[in-house]
Amino acid sequence: MRLLRIYLLSGLLHLKEHLIYRASLLIWLFSMLLEPVVFMMVWRAVALAEGGSAGGHTQGTLTAYYMTMMVVNHLTFTWIMHEYAYRIREGVLAGQLLYPLHPIHRDITMNATYKLLGLALLIPALLMLGLLLQPEFNIEPWQVLVFLPALALAAATRFLMEWALAQSAFWFIENHSFNQAYYVATMFFSGRVAPISMFPDWLASVSRYLPFWASVAFPVETLLGTLTPDEVVAGLVVQTAWLASFAGFVAWIWSRAIRRFGAVGG
Repeated sequence: MRLLRIYLLSGLLHLKEHLIYRASLLIWLFSMLLEPVVFMMVWRAVALAEGGSAGGHTQGTLTAYYMTMMVVNHLTFTWIMHEYAYRIREGVLAGQLLYPLHPIHRDITMNATYKLLGLALLIPALLMLGLLLQPEFNIEPWQVLVFLPALALAAATRFLMEWALAQSAFWFIENHSFNQAYYVATMFFSGRVAPISMFPDWLASVSRYLPFWASVAFPVETLLGTLTPDEVVAGLVVQTAWLASFAGFVAWIWSRAIRRFGAVGG
């Protein structure tokens, strides 16, 4: 209960903080929503040029895919790996360590409030796209029921994965190259550039064992019904395995990172 109360109070503070910088908030949200729309229009054009479908996807199913991707990507993403070098360099982290609570809790509430505010722009955008482009959704009740835990596991996995990546800033103050490499990998293997089903069979099979697919594309494919029940169960197992791995890795790397930070600070 104490932690829940802290989360609520911290969330309210971050909500006010985000609202202070409304212009930058809108710019970031717009740029994030623009990416799937661009890929959607590209693949719709390819499907039209190919006679109505591309890689087994019609224009309608491609629209449904990228609209769902827009929601999942928004609800799972973080930006923490881009901030940690600044926090260390400018002494922000030193101040946060004075609080009797692990800094990761602050990042959780900050990320959650940002996503909550983002829904104010995301929902109208989805309604507009739905009216203009007529997506083809074929969703069964069981897919919705599985989608919810899959989305929760994806969000937790991606958060811990990116929080672990952020800790590289303790060893490399300019860690942009690590962030860029991660960005390229997650763009490709998370299904944001193209659905994984469009990959060659061997590459699609490999992709479905990677954390990028588990933390983004898997919930999308689950909701849209492109996976069989057995594949959904296998995907949940992959998600759980990656979540447990990153949870352990975060605890391990933080214990070493904070000792290094203390040594430098001393």
